[in-house]
Amino acid sequence: EDEPNDKVVQKLQEYIGYSLVHWNCKHEKALFLLGPRNSGKSLFLDVMKEFYGGENVCNHDIQYLANDKWGVVDLGRKVANIRQELSTKSIHNIGIVKEIISGNRLKGERKGQQPRFVKPLAKHLYSANQPPSQQPEDLAFYDRWLMVTFPNTVDKEDQVDRQKLFNQLTTDEELSGILNWALEGLENLEDQGHFTGEMEPDAVRQLWQSWGSSVEDFKKDYMVKENGAKCKTKTAYDVYELYAKLRGLDIESRSEFTKQVNKDRDVNKYATKWEEDKVQTFHNIRLQPGAEEELRNLTGEIKDERNTPQ
Repeated sequence: EDEPNDKVVQKLQEYIGYSLVHWNCKHEKALFLLGPRNSGKSLFLDVMKEFYGGENVCNHDIQYLANDKWGVVDLGRKVANIRQELSTKSIHNIGIVKEIISGNRLKGERKGQQPRFVKPLAKHLYSANQPPSQQPEDLAFYDRWLMVTFPNTVDKEDQVDRQKLFNQLTTDEELSGILNWALEGLENLEDQGHFTGEMEPDAVRQLWQSWGSSVEDFKKDYMVKENGAKCKTKTAYDVYELYAKLRGLDIESRSEFTKQVNKDRDVNKYATKWEEDKVQTFHNIRLQPGAEEELRNLTGEIKDERNTPQ
């Protein structure tokens, strides 16, 4: 169920206020905006970059910070780390994520320089169509995330000139207003001791999974496991592309799609004969009847029957 708009605004207001506290990370939260394309989340983050000032912001995705040793140093010198369209790649080092968001002292490195310890006090603001594909069971990991969903795509006919709106929101007068707004949010956060609408870790985990892998969602919605069933991987992938396009999700490569479908222990893949040709085939899983026709109708991509092999 979507949060009321006033609660969402209050949550954002409190987090932007919290981000101004550069001397501690006591609330131990990173902000994660989830939603389809054209839902407003990127515009919000662009305005925030202007609010902080470009020299006070870095642009590292969480996977880079967790999996690599070079980015942590920046977090001790910047107000915020803002990354739009966060990658769906797995986060290998969950422990480092928890420490970074909590502001714990960590060893950082720069190429050609001696390693040194830093306190990564920058606050984190991310957006994505779907979260990283890895879904750990560690509830302490989910406890580090303040989730905000932007569930509604703005129809093309209702979209305003994005650059014009950005310019309107980033005048000196508007940015001064944002500062006052953020300070009010910080005061409210300190008064209540937690963020408005802050979710329990298990609820964050469920939300993370519900917005998770587009392949897993597609399997759940449009594929059926059945002993002895067969499905050409190319056919399944073509239908999956329609599905991801309809939902405004990032489209995984065909190899990644195949890999994720094959994660299921009941499904296996090997070359077999289809009409005298060897093609890559899923076994023990198939598309639901009418799946392709339904998705083509929904996306407006009506197949030309003249070009369809019989």
